[in-house]
Amino acid sequence: MSKQPVINFSAVIQKDDKMDVTYIDIDFDVENTFGKKRLKVKVWYDNVLYRGLLTKYKSVYHLIINKEIRAQLGKNAGDTIQVKIEEDLDERNVELPQVMIDFFRKEKKLKAVFDKMSYTHHKEYINWLTSAKKEETLQNRLIKFKELLLAKTKK
Repeated sequence: MSKQPVINFSAVIQKDDKMDVTYIDIDFDVENTFGKKRLKVKVWYDNVLYRGLLTKYKSVYHLIINKEIRAQLGKNAGDTIQVKIEEDLDERNVELPQVMIDFFRKEKKLKAVFDKMSYTHHKEYINWLTSAKKEETLQNRLIKFKELLLAKTKK
């Protein structure tokens, strides 16, 4: 079995002109290097790990740097970071927090809907629910979470 490529480079964090999004440009041939157009990746931004998907947007490859990663780095648009990219071959699972375990005990049918969602969606929903600081906010988010899952059952 051939060794998987590991790419190292420096990049300047870019800011989208229209949205509150930061990213880095990918300046190597992803398809030639990895043999795929869509690639699950492990990315280290200055040694902070991010697991995501490397895809084309408007015919160019970029990697998003979310607010959480920027906060860990202490860097923003215009700053230079060291980047290491490799294909993510590990199984992608998330550990459900207790609030979601309790939710799915009551809403058993919705667990199957949630399980069909991508790893990224799992992470986003977990972060959204567990970031609620007040109980009232958490309860409102759980109601919205249920509505979102129910909407997916009707498609």
